[in-house]
Amino acid sequence: VDPTQEAIAVAAEHASVDPVTSRIDYRNTTVEEVGASKGGAGGFDLVCALEVVEHVREPVEFIRQCARLVAPGGALVMSTLNRNPKSWLLAIALAEYSARLLPIGTHDWRRFQTPGEMRRAMEAAGLEVVDEAGIVFDPSRLQLFSSPQAWRLSETDLDVNYIMYAQRTPS
Repeated sequence: VDPTQEAIAVAAEHASVDPVTSRIDYRNTTVEEVGASKGGAGGFDLVCALEVVEHVREPVEFIRQCARLVAPGGALVMSTLNRNPKSWLLAIALAEYSARLLPIGTHDWRRFQTPGEMRRAMEAAGLEVVDEAGIVFDPSRLQLFSSPQAWRLSETDLDVNYIMYAQRTPS
């Protein structure tokens, strides 16, 4: 699900050459529209929004809408950027302006969510946060920057990127 047609086109093109993702049903729509459709609200065992919440205008409402889709016993997994000086330095100053790994203006630091803000929004939406971890760039494992091997999970370092796992209690 993505409101941007270009993102759906890229995903569909990738799926056409990848047998693992070829059965995914990509939809050019919004989380709100999915929730309003038949079977949408409470209809999904797993909802993932990875590196999305920092791009939406109303993050708490977006989290609420994502949580609304989660079935009893289901899970919501979200990753985003933390809001602190270190995340500004690495995700914006370095990644966008210095190294040009991302287009300038990709991120607005004011939209980054602290783990506490994300946790409170998930709990307010009726979910129980089960786990969280930092997503840390590890230069010692570097082959290519975008290589999955260059990243690892951290139980303690949520300073820049992090991921959070929450569940809706079974009915």
